[in-house]
Amino acid sequence: QQISLSMPSGMTLSGSGNSLIANLEQTATLDLYLALKLKNNRELLFNVVNTFAASEADNVVSRNIEGHPELDYRIRNLFNNNTYSVIGQVTFASPLWGGKIEASGTAEYKMFDQLYNSESRTRLSYTHEFLYVSWSRQWEKWNLYAMAAAQMMTMRGDVNYNFINALPLVITNYNPNDIVSFRLRVGGTTGTPEMGDLAGSTVSFDNRYSSIGNPSLKPYYGF
Repeated sequence: QQISLSMPSGMTLSGSGNSLIANLEQTATLDLYLALKLKNNRELLFNVVNTFAASEADNVVSRNIEGHPELDYRIRNLFNNNTYSVIGQVTFASPLWGGKIEASGTAEYKMFDQLYNSESRTRLSYTHEFLYVSWSRQWEKWNLYAMAAAQMMTMRGDVNYNFINALPLVITNYNPNDIVSFRLRVGGTTGTPEMGDLAGSTVSFDNRYSSIGNPSLKPYYGF
């Protein structure tokens, strides 16, 4: 691809630039699900999901300016990622007080292994335990959902933290007719950084701009 480069002096230089992007991803998933119908409209649910993913992303960016080798560059970003995760969940549901109560527990384990340009390696393991009890009921024009939950998140490897918090939640819906609906939500929320954002490798986009992960990122909690 032919390019032109404007210099601060007003001179315009010409040359060529290339950008090559190649991506390869393979994923295998095993999902086991079991639902048991019990007496008195009660339910017991089991779910286990195993996922393994291997991916390679290769990006090469280069520039050649005629007669000015000091302005030439060739940058390669090669990522080899392996990710494994297993998630298990158990849920019990039963009628209660004219509505429905649910009690559930979830455990998640995730492993992340990234090799950047065959030199910089990031290894992380993440566990997440989540427990909640909820109750919901519907009246003629009202819906009510209330939940109390607790969770623990742990990250180990190049990044280490342990985060425990509670998550209350209440959602009320009022539908006076088929057109108008009012909704009120009060509760907590939690967010966690993506594993790729925690990798400390530096990714160069050209000879001036680079991006680097932040291993110091932590989960956040708010209302």
